[in-house]
Amino acid sequence: VSVLYWPSMSYLPHLGKLRKLKRENPSELESEVARALYDLEMKHKSLKTVLPRFHINTVREVESERYSKKGMIVFYPLRYVMLVRSVQRTLTSELEKRFPGRTVCLVAQRPI
Repeated sequence: VSVLYWPSMSYLPHLGKLRKLKRENPSELESEVARALYDLEMKHKSLKTVLPRFHINTVREVESERYSKKGMIVFYPLRYVMLVRSVQRTLTSELEKRFPGRTVCLVAQRPI
């Protein structure tokens, strides 16, 4: 008898920070950003109180051919707009430290 093993959230706690809209599998970049947010939640002094209530929807990577720069757009639910406003500068700078060479932009996403 073979038993299929599916990793639970106890083994991948950082995936709790990522809530995909259509239950798709997360991309590698989304998983890395979710892991960075989880690490910040556990270790950062000022973000420790705010990030337990925060999660992201998706992450897209953009590249400017003209300036040869890369950037990440992190989409989060609109209901966290006031929460993100209070810590946006700190959160953006910490994510840019974790992902060197990329500019990070946080964008609220709302359903239409």
